[in-house]
Amino acid sequence: MQLAKGIKLKEAIQFASAGASISTEHLGAQTGIPTQEKIEAFLNNT
Repeated sequence: MQLAKGIKLKEAIQFASAGASISTEHLGAQTGIPTQEKIEAFLNNT
């Protein structure tokens, strides 16, 4: 998704990594999927 938006590869990998990290905080497949806003907030706080 990020690469399709024209984001550089390094930033897309960081975004995906943050999303994967956040997804481990919840049980279940669908409830663990973070929103784009949640990922961006996570990245801004690190």
